[in-house]
Amino acid sequence: MVAITALLAKYLQVSNIRSYLIKYLRLFGITVPITVLRNVLFGSTFFITYVFILLPLSTLTYVKFYNTLIPNTGPSIPIHYQSFNSNNNHSLIGFNSDWIILQENLPRKFKFDPLLQYQINVKFDVLCDSTKRGDVYKNSYSIISENDKVLVSHEFYIDCDARYIYNNNNWLIPYNLRFWSPPPLVNIKRSIGFNLAHLRLTGNQLPKEFKNFTIVLENPFIVIQDTSKLEFEIIYTGFRYYLVKHYYKCFVVGVVFFWYISCVSSFITSVYLSSQQKQQQTQQKQQQTQQKQKQKQKQKQEDDDTGETETESEDHESVSGFSSST
Repeated sequence: MVAITALLAKYLQVSNIRSYLIKYLRLFGITVPITVLRNVLFGSTFFITYVFILLPLSTLTYVKFYNTLIPNTGPSIPIHYQSFNSNNNHSLIGFNSDWIILQENLPRKFKFDPLLQYQINVKFDVLCDSTKRGDVYKNSYSIISENDKVLVSHEFYIDCDARYIYNNNNWLIPYNLRFWSPPPLVNIKRSIGFNLAHLRLTGNQLPKEFKNFTIVLENPFIVIQDTSKLEFEIIYTGFRYYLVKHYYKCFVVGVVFFWYISCVSSFITSVYLSSQQKQQQTQQKQQQTQQKQKQKQKQKQEDDDTGETETESEDHESVSGFSSST
């Protein structure tokens, strides 16, 4: 990036390019002073280099920097629930998932980072039947390992009020205007989405605790199988937390930071190369001047020698004439 601006700036100082542009402008009857043309060329070159070359490269640099610090998100495992009944009256009590072997459901070549912390998110959607609408119900969920160890057990509430369900699925159109709005803007789903996150484990603990497990939802509601899944979300701390939490702000700040470094470095380099070229030109001029002075001195010395020779010959001729007359 630094070399591009420097080479362009150096290239524009060639007299042939300037003379060519001046001749081209004179074809249209435009006369531009050489200093103005040179400044315009330098300004346009720096603008094109900074905006169309350094800015995209700075963006790619930040994206590479972000991907290096923030790896891919954690894996997601689909969950299939089955209903179970009580032994006495065969009434529906809840749902439990099939026994899940963690290693068999992970993507290939995926390994939990032992230095990172993961949050286990249980996601599912439920439907309220007609007998439960308008009320709030207390429910619970549990994650149980193969040795009947309860890894997490927590309560949650389901509000079956129609307004709550609508507002939970729509943020743009108010409830009373749902029939007066275009259908693409209104979500008429009657399901309620849940994201239950009450357990955090390190990358070392996860393969041991979740080697074989099942999830139990103790409620008599209808669970939608297609949206049910278990996610392992990476919890970042320190500097990486802000990169993830404030992604767009950090993106703008990071791109501007790398762009500023690139622009300053390229400007300093171009100024340095320009000064070096001016020094070389000055040295060449001095050498040419010295050579001209030497040539002049040599020519003068040759002229002086020639004059002295002519004077001696004239004196010799005068002496010879005088002796002959005598």
